[in-house]
Amino acid sequence: MAAPKPTGLRRVLRLARKAIFGLVALVLLVLGVTLIAVHTDWGRNKVRGVIEDQLASTFAGGATVGALEGSVLGDFTLVDVQLFDAAGTPAITIGRLTANAALWKLGSKVAELETLEVEDLKITLGKAALIKPSDAPPSDEPGTWGVQLPSVIVRRGTFELRGDGQPVSLDGIAVAGAIAIPAGGAISVTNLEVGASWREKKLPIVLAGGVELGAGIAIPDAKIKVGEL
Repeated sequence: MAAPKPTGLRRVLRLARKAIFGLVALVLLVLGVTLIAVHTDWGRNKVRGVIEDQLASTFAGGATVGALEGSVLGDFTLVDVQLFDAAGTPAITIGRLTANAALWKLGSKVAELETLEVEDLKITLGKAALIKPSDAPPSDEPGTWGVQLPSVIVRRGTFELRGDGQPVSLDGIAVAGAIAIPAGGAISVTNLEVGASWREKKLPIVLAGGVELGAGIAIPDAKIKVGEL
């Protein structure tokens, strides 16, 4: 029997977990394949194809990656990443994603990206499904692995929510912070700084502090400011 479709807050939390764990799984995939064929155009093209196949197994409309640059022995960059929803519409696009992996921590079952920078991010969510449905029980944990993202930066982001209700659009999104997920634990976001502009209301939005995503959303020390409120 298919698992019940998550709704509301549960759906948001599940998508957040899938996004973070999917990112780390993607980076580990890049590491494994690139170590075999490093520093060659042929090798990078092979890795790019493997990445696209892996993403296509998760996202309803498939995925494309324009190019893979650099090396896992230093900074590596994914260029022109597109993730499509079930209608074939680009739901998530990334101009450039640059990361530097802490290879020496893999033996301790810790997946860490020392730096993660995302530029020209656009997220457009509509009625069409983004993630492929599965009859298997949902699994949001990567087994006994922990995840560390001590430096996450997003530049020039846009978010658009399109559905039955009123549209919500955020422009000029800038994010800085750190993400930690102990094995089997909740997502903890610290040193968070977010800035954006609410297009429909013509209001600035600022968020600073920390957020925890577990069974619910906890904002123990975050401050949110919308306009002059």
